[in-house]
Amino acid sequence: MAVARMKKISVLVLKPLAWQVLEVLQRQGAVQLVRARTEDPDLGSGLAPVPVETGEIERELEKARLCLRHLTRFWRERKGFIANFIGARRGVSRAQLAQNAGQFSPDELFAGCSRAESRLDEIKQSRSGLTARRQALLAWQALDMPLEQLTDTPGCRVITGQLAVRELSRAQQLTQAVPVHLEVVHQDGRHAYVVVLARRDSADAEAAVRAMELTAVSLRELAGTPAQLLAGVDRQLQELEQEEAEIAARARQLLGEVPRLRMYADWVALAGQVRNRAADLGATAATVLLRGWCPERQVERIREALYAISPAVELVAEDPGPGDRVPVRLENPGWVQPFEVITGIYGYPKYGALDPTPLLAPFFLVFFGLALSDAGYGIVLTFLSVLAIRKLDLPRGSTRLLRLLAYAGVSTVVFGALTGGWFGDLFDFLPVPALRQARAALTVLDPLQQPMTMLLVSLALGLVQIWFGLFLKLRAFLARGAWADALWETGPWLFLLPSLVLMAAGPAGPWRQYAQNAALAGALWVMAGASRQQPKWYLKPFTGLWALYSITGYFADTLSYSRLLALGLATGVIASAINQIARLGADIPVVGAVAFVAIMLGGHAFNLIMNVLGSFIHSGRLQFVEFFSKFFEEGGGAFRPFREETEFVHVID
Repeated sequence: MAVARMKKISVLVLKPLAWQVLEVLQRQGAVQLVRARTEDPDLGSGLAPVPVETGEIERELEKARLCLRHLTRFWRERKGFIANFIGARRGVSRAQLAQNAGQFSPDELFAGCSRAESRLDEIKQSRSGLTARRQALLAWQALDMPLEQLTDTPGCRVITGQLAVRELSRAQQLTQAVPVHLEVVHQDGRHAYVVVLARRDSADAEAAVRAMELTAVSLRELAGTPAQLLAGVDRQLQELEQEEAEIAARARQLLGEVPRLRMYADWVALAGQVRNRAADLGATAATVLLRGWCPERQVERIREALYAISPAVELVAEDPGPGDRVPVRLENPGWVQPFEVITGIYGYPKYGALDPTPLLAPFFLVFFGLALSDAGYGIVLTFLSVLAIRKLDLPRGSTRLLRLLAYAGVSTVVFGALTGGWFGDLFDFLPVPALRQARAALTVLDPLQQPMTMLLVSLALGLVQIWFGLFLKLRAFLARGAWADALWETGPWLFLLPSLVLMAAGPAGPWRQYAQNAALAGALWVMAGASRQQPKWYLKPFTGLWALYSITGYFADTLSYSRLLALGLATGVIASAINQIARLGADIPVVGAVAFVAIMLGGHAFNLIMNVLGSFIHSGRLQFVEFFSKFFEEGGGAFRPFREETEFVHVID
């Protein structure tokens, strides 16, 4: 139940072999690299950076990605909801990746896709301009004369423009008794589009035109009537649309290249990841030094893999030093590993401290099962999780959340059966008496009928977890040899809390008196432990009383577990309400059966999703806030090994 023991490793290799060493470490995925020039100043002070050229790799990767962007522009791969949610990817072997990279060259495909992408960009710009022109011409389409004829004459000015509709009547009034003519061509809700004719030699005409406050619209550079121009624009838009359709058709014909392109892109990306780690290397004239962290169990495997490259490779493994910031890797049995998802959400313990994962696992399962508390939902959750694990091609590490949900589903089946939840009260109105009898036989406690009993069960579970957390804190003190802290800080609370429970819930008589005496002794113990470090004797009683006030915090922590009752009630009440609504829908003439099925499927699916989220979040919160706060020693950074990280496929060997 502790984090994995780590070793600080140093790898010394001849320069020509440096990239091979990094490729091996990438495949092994068990070493977190650190910068050799800064990790150890004494050793790294004389090391120089390793020069590396990544331009060719970046160009090849950009070729593949451009081709993929183009080919998938007109096609979307269909994936299920779960596959999209967890990022399912096709699994291929490294040998397949290498074979594909050796046989596939994207140059010709890239040239065609690049030309097509450039043309699509041109089409987009042209369409934008034509659409804007079409929008502008629509306002003038009622004008039945060629626009090039809207020119000034020696005696008359011709002005085309727009003005606000609310200003139109005022503009028309301005034309009265002056040599100005205003013709309204088109009018919408906001603007009026007009042609104004004004005599050149009339000051009154000039003044009237200025007073109209027209926004000029220049049409003289266009030739033809607006209707003819609109027809031309529509023809050009249609031609662009047809050309785009032809490009799309050619792209769809090449969709068979997408799997090979994806494999090629990931192969090139893996090579780029190796070259990008050059910053972690330090070089002398003939050698390269690499530093990192590796789990102790993996050191020999890494050593053998490196020595297989050449005898000119040396690996040295050392224990961490006092000032080292050691990354944390959790090592647990297979059945516990899914619960590392929960620990990872909160954060990692510091190196050498207790790994809380196997300790929280049973509590999380019990709390999740009580919070969801519906055996029917548990069966669905387990089935969907197992189906996703088996049907989706996922690396093992990516199935942890699904495995956790499968475990949680089994727990929900157990506690749902014990609390009588089977899709709410579905069994009560199904015409199958055997189901009702089976439900009654399995039900131990119905939260809807016995909420106070369920509340007491929830609080009791909370007390057990809190007390267990204090015990773990005591264990940590003893493991470090801090006997005084164990005796005076944690010991009193381990004694006081169960005494208070026995005093409140124990039977009347001598046992209750014993519990009261024990609680009093525990309270004095808490006060004595808190005041022992108070240097001023007259403040010791107040320090002790203040420490005893912390009992309210334990009381509040215990009450937090009442959320298990609330969540369980919410699941059952909402499920029963859905059943009732579905029964009402079944009475609708003609479509009653369809309505019943739709309401049942949609309602219960929604209730399942929402309450699975709520059960997961609140069960996790009880671990983080009420449990971890008693013993968890934070401060650790996650172990992040240098490994193969791909975008489109995952490597299966």
